[in-house]
Amino acid sequence: MAYIGPEVVTEIHGQFTKQTLTPNGAKTTFTLDNEVASASSIRVVYGGVPQEPGLAYTVAGNTITFTFVPNTGIILYVIYLNDKVPIGVPGDGTITEAKLDTNAVLRGGYIHGLQLGNNVTNPTNDIDIGIGECVSEDGTTNMVLSSALIKQINATWLAGTNQGGFPSGLTGGLVQDDTWYHIFVIKDTNSGVVDVGFDASLTATNLLNTSTYDKYRRIGSVRRETASNNQFFQIGNRFMYDTPISDLNGVPPTTRTLQTISVPTGINVEADITYYVRVTDNGEHYCLIYNPLLADTPPSQSLHTMSARDFSSIDMDHSNKLLVTTDTSSRIAERVSGTINNRRIICHGYIDNRGQL
Repeated sequence: MAYIGPEVVTEIHGQFTKQTLTPNGAKTTFTLDNEVASASSIRVVYGGVPQEPGLAYTVAGNTITFTFVPNTGIILYVIYLNDKVPIGVPGDGTITEAKLDTNAVLRGGYIHGLQLGNNVTNPTNDIDIGIGECVSEDGTTNMVLSSALIKQINATWLAGTNQGGFPSGLTGGLVQDDTWYHIFVIKDTNSGVVDVGFDASLTATNLLNTSTYDKYRRIGSVRRETASNNQFFQIGNRFMYDTPISDLNGVPPTTRTLQTISVPTGINVEADITYYVRVTDNGEHYCLIYNPLLADTPPSQSLHTMSARDFSSIDMDHSNKLLVTTDTSSRIAERVSGTINNRRIICHGYIDNRGQL
């Protein structure tokens, strides 16, 4: 006849570990063989009577302390209810940022959000800064801007939104025309307060001296034109001008020449330009527009940014959209072959990695 009833258990569970303690009628503290998480992780039996965790005894690591003195000759033992569980070390690259504590230091160069733009109400002087977070320039401190701010470049720095952002110690506290200013997130590590301000210094020296803030991170730049901020918008690391700027117009050089473009100073960016030329002869001409850090090389059929040819006596126009890395003086290198009647360089904006690694 088939067996009727509960399934037969074929597994045998291991027994709990037991440790006997030896009272001497004087001491109340004993050393356990294993560290335990809490008093409830063990069962203590004294003279055949289970003891109440936290009331009859407490545990700290591998030390058990009784609230009474166990008598000599009374059987006293401990049963470990839970074995130690090895936590292990997570593998490299296995923990995502979503699992990190808000105060955990993020990777060096990290930046998210903190988008910039001209304020709609006062685009002449005010800059909008969106919420976001970044790591300080020295890579030691998280800086979280939890509320959007509006900072005024034409007023002395004060904490908070709709307040000034210009350091009092820079050029007498007066913003200068035709000057690039860098925009910084700053943090007071004593109070934890995060704010934003402007400075001509890449290390926010004047801004930090104006306030009690001690950490900084550059998040962008803005050019002060004649009594007004240049109008721009930002998408990620790309900064685009509302109105493209015509930087150069004339006969291009046949020898290497460094040309200044309307992009921030003090940093390397990728200038977003249109390069336009006009030729009138029947020859083929080569243009080379490149990073000033590269060696000077004559443009040729095998090495050029753009070629231009006039196939008739009618003037021929040629143009190309380029991304060119600048030096820290906002310059690109230019050189052409042959005679080109005219060329224009128009700047649409630039790409700024804002310290990302």
